[in-house]
Amino acid sequence: MVVAFLQQDEKKMRVKMREADISRQ
Repeated sequence: MVVAFLQQDEKKMRVKMREADISRQ
């Protein structure tokens, strides 16, 4: 389903954001 795909993409984005936060510190 498209919704599941979008949710998966959102999770990946959150992981990237978290990694960026960690690398910034």
